[in-house]
Amino acid sequence: MPDVIRERAGVPVLMCDPDGPPLVTEQDAPHLIVARLRAVP
Repeated sequence: MPDVIRERAGVPVLMCDPDGPPLVTEQDAPHLIVARLRAVP
């Protein structure tokens, strides 16, 4: 499953691929931001 945007309680939420890499350090935050920008709304 690719990263997608889903609405939860009226708020858009990035749902990350469960098979994707884990977020371990603060340096992983930019990867999460890029994933959000690339995600299908």
